Amino acid sequence: MTFLAAFLATNLLAAGALDPDFKDRALTHVRQLAALGNRVAGSEGESKAARYIREQMEKAGLRVAVEPFEFQSFALESA
Repeated sequence: MTFLAAFLATNLLAAGALDPDFKDRALTHVRQLAALGNRVAGSEGESKAARYIREQMEKAGLRVAVEPFEFQSFALESA
């Protein structure tokens, strides 16, 4: 397990222990993002997911900065 994954898992478990509603709120966010369907980079779904996450973070009182980036997509024909 990477350091980041271990760090997130530890903090999420701690948050769940301290806040009994944490799991329900987390599941609500997972369901909202899943309802957006496919979120491939550059798609409308990705834009909607980014907007949802930004709005939720701002509601939580966090300052959010969106940094645009370029990407090059490709399709793997065979492996």
